[in-house]
Amino acid sequence: MNVEPEISTQVIRRSMAIKAKVVSQDERETLGIRIMLNYGHTIGHALESSTGYGRFLHGEGVAVGMMGAASMAHEMGLHSKDLVDRQRRLLERFNLPTSAKGLDVTDILNAMSLDKKVQGGSKRWVMLEEVGRSVVRSDVPEELVEKTVRELVS
Repeated sequence: MNVEPEISTQVIRRSMAIKAKVVSQDERETLGIRIMLNYGHTIGHALESSTGYGRFLHGEGVAVGMMGAASMAHEMGLHSKDLVDRQRRLLERFNLPTSAKGLDVTDILNAMSLDKKVQGGSKRWVMLEEVGRSVVRSDVPEELVEKTVRELVS
């Protein structure tokens, strides 16, 4: 890792504290706060399950999923390409993957349909509008999802 161990430890501790606070505020996921912790998880969980939980650690799958979510949000006009590039650089700095080359698109799309965030047949996507501000969207076109997954695996 190209990051000072003290900085990594501080980032991890701060992240854990934020997560604990959010979970304690919305333990049963009824307020719509806790879902924000799921940024990158829709694609990430699909990568994990479609590969039999053997190729990706959870954080690695989520990192790839974050890139997918960032790409789709940019395509939908929610934020700039600079944010996508900034996120990629940050993930790469921590030696996290930003793509999942060689996987089957159909397997991933099928796995995503089983995600817990699917409500009424619609996937709920956590997307960034800017650093520190996220939004949940259910209006992401399936064509965009498929295009994004295809780009992540090719």
